[in-house]
Amino acid sequence: MPRVSVVIPVYNAAEFLPRTLGDLSAQSLRDFEVICVDDESSDASPELIAAYARTDPRFRLIRQPNGGSTAARNRGLDAATGSYVVFLDADDAFEPSLLEQVSGRLDDSGADVCLYNGSVLTDDGTVLDGRYLRRQFLPEAPVFAPSVVADNLFQLVTPAVWLRMFRRSFLVEAGLRFTPGQIPDDICFTADSLAAADSITVIDEVFIRYRVGHAGAATSRWDERPLAFEEALDDLAARLAARGQLETYGHSFRVLCLDAISHVMRRLVTDAARDRLQSELESRLLAKYGLDTLRPGSVALGPLRADLKVFQGSARVEAAAPDHHPGSRWERTIGAVRRRLRRLRGPAR
Repeated sequence: MPRVSVVIPVYNAAEFLPRTLGDLSAQSLRDFEVICVDDESSDASPELIAAYARTDPRFRLIRQPNGGSTAARNRGLDAATGSYVVFLDADDAFEPSLLEQVSGRLDDSGADVCLYNGSVLTDDGTVLDGRYLRRQFLPEAPVFAPSVVADNLFQLVTPAVWLRMFRRSFLVEAGLRFTPGQIPDDICFTADSLAAADSITVIDEVFIRYRVGHAGAATSRWDERPLAFEEALDDLAARLAARGQLETYGHSFRVLCLDAISHVMRRLVTDAARDRLQSELESRLLAKYGLDTLRPGSVALGPLRADLKVFQGSARVEAAAPDHHPGSRWERTIGAVRRRLRRLRGPAR
């Protein structure tokens, strides 16, 4: 049994696979397996993986009909045999100590999940501080139960699945799976796994450089489905409710909803998608997720009600203000949401 199973969904990533697979080959930990699940790529991705597998038996290629990254991750999890599982992307870069240090922390702590930090790798090779790990919410204890940070559990780290490693037996026993076809493809799984864990540990080090800015990055689907996040949030709410945890983690869930909305808003390009999201937010979604009833005056919340009025009244504000550019109403809306998130999260450390 390998110590770590690395699961990578692959779709048309031939440009980046040599670097990604090379980074894994160079890991200081040698006892691992890499399960690459090709999601019916039309480029040379499967051939590149097969070539690696022929020279290094730790690398495996699984091919599946196109079903998206969620189906590919589930397929890889089913095939995994390691003590620990980490889900990585096919176009990112990894520090050589990633697998050794994170699995070592899980060994020492006995925790179900280990969180860590990452940075941003732009298309021109520039590395930027990603600030994915939110230190202001971390407890002093090196190992802690989710309930210790109940109000901020889902804000400990950006809800990206590649910023954590899991004990495989925990995932299997808890029945944790990715919901096929869901986007965002990992927000429900990552939050649900934190709530289901008995204990969590953290390493405040950068192990992953997340690539942004290239044509293959999975950030261009939102205009076709600007409300897709609603399905993911409803899925998470149902999972938390089934374990009797929705009230316990209710505040953190609502902040996650706001974070998801902000994430989508910043990625929409077309006016049609923006108008649709704006309309749905104002007519029902803010109320549905309790974002219009958050109490002002809370230390964690800050004075949100006035800011909410700015957000909901953005159309009226725009009508009374000079139209400096076509996106000004949208920019006001995004600004209001981002200000609220900053108040919710508090100052970074």
